[in-house]
Amino acid sequence: MANKNLDITSTLATIEDVLGIFTLKDTETQTVVYDDTNVSSATISVATGSASQLIASSVAKVTYVWIKNLDTANWVSLENDAGNIWGRLMPGEFNVFSVAPSVGLEVQADTAAVQVVYALFQAP
Repeated sequence: MANKNLDITSTLATIEDVLGIFTLKDTETQTVVYDDTNVSSATISVATGSASQLIASSVAKVTYVWIKNLDTANWVSLENDAGNIWGRLMPGEFNVFSVAPSVGLEVQADTAAVQVVYALFQAP
């Protein structure tokens, strides 16, 4: 096992004033450490009516997730392993987040099957 660094950079910017008061331009970079023996990535078809498990609740370490909804019309629910919805990826959206230990991650399409691409990086 070798620990490696994963650099994550996020830029949040508005082109126009927000509420007519301010503009926003902020870039943050963060480095997280992952175990290079616990990395996975795939493109999967996500169905409606039944969630696809990406991270089991038996995983007892933080897992960093990059995920993108490749569909142009349908959204995807983000759920914990118990099926509780906590987020949504709209068509074409991506996100980077961490999943707490022993919580798990599942995805489920809304109205039609969609393609989702993801990468998982487990902390040491």
